Amino acid sequence: MFVEHAAQWLWRSLSEVRPDVAYSFLVFLSVFITVRLVQYVEYLKTLPPGPWGIPIIGYLPFIRGDLHLLFGKLAKKYGSMFSVTMGKNFCVVLSDYKTIRDTFRREEFTGRPHTEFMNILGGY
Repeated sequence: MFVEHAAQWLWRSLSEVRPDVAYSFLVFLSVFITVRLVQYVEYLKTLPPGPWGIPIIGYLPFIRGDLHLLFGKLAKKYGSMFSVTMGKNFCVVLSDYKTIRDTFRREEFTGRPHTEFMNILGGY
């Protein structure tokens, strides 16, 4: 209902302007929205696979019981590296020693502070 009301308001506002300007604006707006949607879909393809969540609250309603057991099941389904959205937070879960070691040896993580965990993994 709100979207319909907003569209009617936009059309009334644009009808006071010359029709060619109104049509140009609507074409620009539709192309802009289409391009942004395509960019968002391409961005989603670069992320690790993972379960879909509900907008705003993510995968939180589906988390029941022990978290490590749930992540174990998700790792069997999506692989040793998967992503989960918990509320507003996007989390990448690493569930395999080899994946953790290889990930933390990458250049993107070299700026991290030196920790005992990095000694265990043999990093740096």
